[in-house]
Amino acid sequence: MEKKYHIMVADDEPSVREILKDLILALGAEYIVYPVADSFEALHFLRSMPIDCILVDIFMPGLNGLDFLKKIRPKYRDLMVVIITGQPSYDIVLEALRLGATDFLAKPISLSELRKILDKLKQQKEQAQQQTEPASRSEQLSLETMTEQVHQKMQEQYTLHALGEQLANIRSTEEFYTNLANMALILTGGIQSTFFLYDQALGRLQAVAHTGDQTISDNVLKVASQAISQSDPLYLPAEKGSGKQRASLSSISLPVRLRGELLGVLHVNGAPGKDIKTEDIAPLQLLIDRSLMTLENLALHESASANLYDTLRALINSLEARDPYSRHHSVRVTRIAAYFAEKMGLTAEMIDSINLAGPLHDIGKIGIPDAILLKQDALVPEEIEIMCQHPVVGDNIVAPLNLLPRERSIILHHHERWDGLGYPMGLAGENIPYLARIIALADAYDAITTDRPYRLRRTSMEALAEIQACAGTQFDPELAGRFVDIMGQLGAADEISGDMAPVPQSTELLLSRQQFEMLKKKYHSKIIPLKDHKRSSAAPEQSAAARTEIK
Repeated sequence: MEKKYHIMVADDEPSVREILKDLILALGAEYIVYPVADSFEALHFLRSMPIDCILVDIFMPGLNGLDFLKKIRPKYRDLMVVIITGQPSYDIVLEALRLGATDFLAKPISLSELRKILDKLKQQKEQAQQQTEPASRSEQLSLETMTEQVHQKMQEQYTLHALGEQLANIRSTEEFYTNLANMALILTGGIQSTFFLYDQALGRLQAVAHTGDQTISDNVLKVASQAISQSDPLYLPAEKGSGKQRASLSSISLPVRLRGELLGVLHVNGAPGKDIKTEDIAPLQLLIDRSLMTLENLALHESASANLYDTLRALINSLEARDPYSRHHSVRVTRIAAYFAEKMGLTAEMIDSINLAGPLHDIGKIGIPDAILLKQDALVPEEIEIMCQHPVVGDNIVAPLNLLPRERSIILHHHERWDGLGYPMGLAGENIPYLARIIALADAYDAITTDRPYRLRRTSMEALAEIQACAGTQFDPELAGRFVDIMGQLGAADEISGDMAPVPQSTELLLSRQQFEMLKKKYHSKIIPLKDHKRSSAAPEQSAAARTEIK
């Protein structure tokens, strides 16, 4: 008959008790689980029936986990006590070990970590049966062993909390892979760490994140590839070189699976003279286990965001396709702004933000009635009031995309003016976000050099003269000066135009009439009177640049 192991779970949270009970029972039929709500109920159980292991929450009302451990250890010397904690600290871990704690479990509970606890229980019971006079844990545990355990447990606990804090701020899978490689390096003290994604179609690994002081060698890729066929992590000790054979570093390669499918391999190399050990596998596996849910959520969100972004791009293309005067306007504005930003020496991240948000800067116009949007005569004050809301509508539309604040600012604030007479919030001067000021310049430049219902297009030099005249009123004077200088250079306009591929008029980039009308109807409902609109309907519009403030 199979041996039964009696396990008690003491936690004041009913959900935690039930989850732990289900997890333990899922790991084997040889376990009997007794959930209790507090330390006093646990003491009652201990007096009335034999218990082999108790999992006790460190923070419980009445008698906390440490006080409970202190109370029972003199009488129950051989009882395996596992402390459950969600807020570890060095002092707590050390005190718990001194009082006789056997191990720790961190919330949320990992199935793999729980399995290790139960395997340790079985091993401890077998050893106890072989000894005629089992020594107490306090007699078996040397100071050196205790110190080593404290270091290992604290390393794992700090990793979990540091990981939790980092995961909360990660916005992309690319950033996730980089953080995973960094954390693996911190955990092991290795010299380099690499995360490889597995390409199912090609059947090979591709490095997507790397950290450390060395480049990725062919041997690293070879070892990581060997780990694919294994269900367990691949550990290779360091080997000394002889003759022409080069020395190899110690390494661990862990296959990473998501919902049963191979996602990739996490590979870590030890430093020369400081090998990583098989003991490093456990915290690395714990790192992966705790990270996969975040990765799955990120992947789902990115997929949904990509689909929504494509839909919005198709929407803005469809919007502009109805009006011959604004066709491809958003693409041209984005190219002009990105060109200017690059010549200005802005960072790659800021240029990426322009390329991402620029094509959507006028997406809010889908909420403007056609009678106003396509009107060829001058707008009356009431119509101006409605038109001035399209940046707010656009900001609402792109909210699900999880754009960076600087990217959303392009959509919301590209019609603000340096003198505070812009819309929708009447921001002035440097209170206007930097990238929005750049888009405003590109927007005006494209509007002036494009045919409009109320005038024909003007030359590039005439457009730059208009912008220079509006510096300090409509535009940031410093940026306007730089824009005029850069765009005024010989061939600048040709360089932008030559780099601009035409927008295909295909069903992939244009919505069907039915889809377009449905979305237009949806976003028309977002138009409401502006309560805090600071821009006067009588704002100056004597110049071509100023007229871009409205249409």
